[in-house]
Amino acid sequence: GLENNKLETIEISCTGIGFSDSKGCGALLEVNGLDIKSGVSHDYGGGSDTYYYVVCPVCGAKTEVYYSQLSNQMKSMLW
Repeated sequence: GLENNKLETIEISCTGIGFSDSKGCGALLEVNGLDIKSGVSHDYGGGSDTYYYVVCPVCGAKTEVYYSQLSNQMKSMLW
């Protein structure tokens, strides 16, 4: 497997964006592909959308991560 220090990371602020029930604490999080979780949202028309998010280790809030922000290495680690 990959060593943790070899993983690409991005910095994301804990804002709670994308989740109406989440209030971010503002912590700056350094996350790698293993930290990013996915969920599926369903819309009224019956369609579904996959979304990605991280959970803040400080306050537990979820913050949406945009797929376009992710490196190819990170995208390959999503599941």
